[in-house]
Amino acid sequence: MAVANRLDPEQARIGLQRWEDAQRADAGAVRVSDVTIPKSTGMSNETVAFTLASDGAGADRRARLVARVHPRGAGLFPDYDIAREERIMRALAERSPLPVPRVRGRETDSAFLGAPFLVMDHVDGRAVADDPPHTVEGWVTELTPAQRATLHDNVLQRIAQLHELDPRALGLHDLPTVDAGDTPAARQLAYVTRYARHAAAGGPEDPTLAAARAWLREHCPPDDEPTVLCWGDARLANVLLADDLSVTAMLDWEEATLAPPAADIGYWLYSMRYYSEGLGLPLLPGFPTADETVARYEQLTGRPLEHREFYEVLAATRACCIVVRLMNLMVDAGLLPPDSGLRHNNPSTQLLARILKRPAPGGRPQEWAGLR
Repeated sequence: MAVANRLDPEQARIGLQRWEDAQRADAGAVRVSDVTIPKSTGMSNETVAFTLASDGAGADRRARLVARVHPRGAGLFPDYDIAREERIMRALAERSPLPVPRVRGRETDSAFLGAPFLVMDHVDGRAVADDPPHTVEGWVTELTPAQRATLHDNVLQRIAQLHELDPRALGLHDLPTVDAGDTPAARQLAYVTRYARHAAAGGPEDPTLAAARAWLREHCPPDDEPTVLCWGDARLANVLLADDLSVTAMLDWEEATLAPPAADIGYWLYSMRYYSEGLGLPLLPGFPTADETVARYEQLTGRPLEHREFYEVLAATRACCIVVRLMNLMVDAGLLPPDSGLRHNNPSTQLLARILKRPAPGGRPQEWAGLR
């Protein structure tokens, strides 16, 4: 897991050097150097940045790469399918106009870095932090309202562009799923139900999550909605941005799936709400409201966003699963005491309860940022 980084830079360098040597008949022809492991990258994987240098000629004589290392043992998400993630990223990088990093290789043997990993091109760009929250400190708070509006619209345009792609033309029309259901919404709910069990780690289900799942069962759309390729983790923290605020990379495709467009937009709206209202903060000036975001998305795609309320609650529930699971992983890692109130009382559970118009989990919500 990436709750607390386990890799040591020198050990990672040695492992990556062994892996690079194993890919070539002329072992030792390339050198791995400049290994860095960010203290806090994604919550589901560890990220290792490194330089690959060669004495030979060609464009790849010195390349900056990134290894995305999957969790060791139980992780944040219920599923980790590195081959599926590679397939999605390759299809998007090679057959779409979206800025998705090019995958250089995949390794399923844990002997090199302690877990399977993908190696991809490093992409320059500024990241939007979620720990500490970008609405509290950092470069996003220093932008003008007009710049934040531009940033938001640039990312939303990319999401709309993703949803306009033909999954069959990408070769992704048959993405497998283990979650059964008669409709796309039912399959999404089945995934969240499974995730809630995963988040509980064998203990009792969080009461706020249980209430949310009951609401979702009652309000699940019965119609067979059209599906598109969805990012699955559509939020600001998963993009890199150039100085002009254009998107240089869309990251983290492990949760990508075929689903109604509102699954992505609901998650985007929840993320923006979490980092403002969820933390007791106003929306940063320049960022559009939820209604304005939906109107702009509908303008970009030329179609209405169906069943918005259901997918917003679904997104809030899935995000709450992530945080509850994260709290349990932090306890396992010794970063939180076993009796920590963060398991059931945190900004995610508080916000989900507010969305459902239910009593809050109790007490002042505690924040997990900065604990990793």
